[in-house]
Amino acid sequence: MLNIYTMKKFIPKDKNVLINSVDERFISIVNNNLLNDGVIKNLIRKIDKSELIAPRILRSRFGDELSPTYLSSGCKAAILVYLSKPNECVNTVECGNNALIEILKLPKGNVYMPMYPITTENFKVNCTVFTLFNPEGVYCDDFDKFFYNMKGRQ
Repeated sequence: MLNIYTMKKFIPKDKNVLINSVDERFISIVNNNLLNDGVIKNLIRKIDKSELIAPRILRSRFGDELSPTYLSSGCKAAILVYLSKPNECVNTVECGNNALIEILKLPKGNVYMPMYPITTENFKVNCTVFTLFNPEGVYCDDFDKFFYNMKGRQ
């Protein structure tokens, strides 16, 4: 399940690694050739409109062949959430709306998400949201419920 913490004080002590520098951590993912995965390829396609054509080469939406280090911070953060260990929590403060939406669709991970995405699309999520109004956490199974809880309503 995806755990979403809206304030750093809600992140449990056992999530002792808060990944604030997404770009730095992402370099180790590229160096270890961990990008060749269907979910990761889909994240790259959905968030950055690019395509991974080799373990260390992507084709941008403009047709350029680039290193994956040129992906947006939001795309990198989504990949880090997907690959994260149980004790890690990824900071999504640099993520755009499109990346936040794709992160919400991931099956597991721990995310520090002080801002929420806006969309008219309702989609399935599987997350617990920890907010100022619900510090013990509220389970959400679709985006509408997630959005309602992020806005601080009960």
